[in-house]
Amino acid sequence: MAKAVPLTEFRANSARILDGLSETRGFTYLTKNGYSVAVVVDVDEFERMYGFAIDHGYKAGQDEQGK
Repeated sequence: MAKAVPLTEFRANSARILDGLSETRGFTYLTKNGYSVAVVVDVDEFERMYGFAIDHGYKAGQDEQGK
């Protein structure tokens, strides 16, 4: 499950937060002044999402070309 972490907390506790990402295979929103400014994603989850996007983008391109 995603959670929000202020940038100041991430700076102070980045190792602990990154360890938590590895354990949950999730992602964390980094916030500044209460607004999301970045997302930190576990590598395995990123590769899964990237592969999904590439796969679906390729299929959509093939559909547009009528193949």
